[in-house]
This record gives sequence, C-alpha cells and structure tokens, in this order.
Amino acid sequence: MTPEIPDEQKEEPPTRRMSQLRLKDTVPPNSLPCRRPPGRPACATQQASIPTWGQIKMLCHQAQGVASLQGSPASPERVFIALLALLSCQNSLTEHSEARD
Repeated sequence: MTPEIPDEQKEEPPTRRMSQLRLKDTVPPNSLPCRRPPGRPACATQQASIPTWGQIKMLCHQAQGVASLQGSPASPERVFIALLALLSCQNSLTEHSEARD
C-alpha cells in the first residue's frame, strides 16, 4: 500500500529546479589592491641572504613535526605543505615586526 501525497506537496523535484538556474557573468570585486606589480620581488626579498644549511635543516625538522601532529604518517606531500605554511607564517611575522619598528 502506497501512502497518498497531498496535492500541496506535489511540486517539481529540486534537481529540476536547480537545472533551471543560471549564473550571471559578474566581475569579482578587487578586494585586495596590489601593492606592487606582480612578478617583482619585494625589497626585503632582494636583500635577503641565502639560507644556511642549518636553517634549511631546522625548517625541515619543524615541518616534519607539524606534519606528524596530524596523527597520520608524515608523507613528503604533507611535509612540503607544512614547509610552505611555516615559511608563510615566518614571512608574515617578519613583515609584522618590521612594520612595528
């Protein structure tokens, strides 16, 4: 025995309604203005010294620690992402401390 569906609930399925939706071409707002032309390194980058082997080794060790905190084996991909995260955080900390001086 199939239950009866009241007339008020008989409407188009959501997939049909979603297939009728259209996207508008809009230009996204430029929320972050460019501080310098793309592709040109910052002055701090141009004046930075080459990292030492010890600094690279310490950064890799920190990245392996961050990657292992996730509870799964530290794969090369996870260590690389952790390296990028550490470099990003270090860069923003350096910029922030330079702005305060």
